[in-house]
Amino acid sequence: MKKTILFAATVATVLTACKNSKFPGYELSETGLYYQFFSQNEDAKSPEIGDIMSVEMTLSNSLNDSIIFDSRKFGKDQQFPLFESKYGGSIEEGFAMMSEGDSASFIVNPDSFYSFTSKAPKPAFLKEGAMLKFNVKMKKVESRADFDKQRANEAQSQVQVEKTKLVEYISQKGIKTAPDSLGLYYIETKAGSGALAQPGDSVVVNYEGTLLDGKVFDSSFERGDPIKFSLGRGMVIPGWEIGLSKMKKGGEATFIIPSDLAYGPRGSGPIPPASTLVFKVQLVNVVKKK
Repeated sequence: MKKTILFAATVATVLTACKNSKFPGYELSETGLYYQFFSQNEDAKSPEIGDIMSVEMTLSNSLNDSIIFDSRKFGKDQQFPLFESKYGGSIEEGFAMMSEGDSASFIVNPDSFYSFTSKAPKPAFLKEGAMLKFNVKMKKVESRADFDKQRANEAQSQVQVEKTKLVEYISQKGIKTAPDSLGLYYIETKAGSGALAQPGDSVVVNYEGTLLDGKVFDSSFERGDPIKFSLGRGMVIPGWEIGLSKMKKGGEATFIIPSDLAYGPRGSGPIPPASTLVFKVQLVNVVKKK
């Protein structure tokens, strides 16, 4: 089983340490990491610093086993690089012990974890004596170069699929309007009045956003709460910036926004990667910059 030079001594110490552990079933390394393996595949690939790991992982409170984080709720494995350990007994040391196909549990000091790994405030619900328990399945290990190449290939494929779906959508809806030079379809359904909205103006907007299949992913109409923001400051996706600059107060329009003017190859929340978005937009008000 290959390990990085940096982690080699640490891993060797971890795997040979047999100190008494206050957590039944766990062994304690000399660095302070509690570990327990459920399955091991030592002939498989292990992560080196910078490699991208794909893992299924839960994080819980050791005192009551309440779940703090569960990657399964996202419907996909978590992917992130292996960073250098910055303290003894870190979860990074635990990841470095694993190989593809391994399943293990690690118990980590929360003060160190939130100070050095998470860099977020320690949650108030972690009372005195509580530790963090990570249950981890190491699904895949890739070099950064291989990971980036694979993602680039996937993105290119997704874009081709998106283009095909967009052509089909335009045909099925009988849309005759051509896209502008940047690829945005702007279809005015009600003319507004006054001056065009410009960068720096404050705008109030009602909207409904759908995917090409008609699935609604967000709607201020439904919430009864239009959004307010300053145009031209990168507060919304580029397709919105472009579309709203074509509108006047009281105007209504449909924006058909390709993914390169929206959330790109990664998507966002309920929006899948490389998704063309359709917005029904109502420009409620425009306050001109002074």
